[in-house]
Amino acid sequence: MTTLRALRQAVELEFNCIASLRQIVNVVLPGPAGSHLDVVVAVFNVIGPSPARIAYAWYDLSASPDRQPVRAVLHAGPVDSPETAVRSAQPRWRREAAGE
Repeated sequence: MTTLRALRQAVELEFNCIASLRQIVNVVLPGPAGSHLDVVVAVFNVIGPSPARIAYAWYDLSASPDRQPVRAVLHAGPVDSPETAVRSAQPRWRREAAGE
């Protein structure tokens, strides 16, 4: 399965919608101790029960190499860009890494 197809399917399953690729965006955010987080985000147009019409999806490259889950976030509330989508998922990444 291609990477984009897997991201699209993850969005469709997560949000019970139909997704079509809109664009690919590279997001670079500052990280701890002078590091940075570099993520390739797929932006999808979505049609479904949610009022949101855009979703963002990317692979969590901070996970172990054999398990890189897809992160998917709707364009809603404070999430209004690929950058804010990635930022909104960062606390969740830390909780999962800690086993919570």
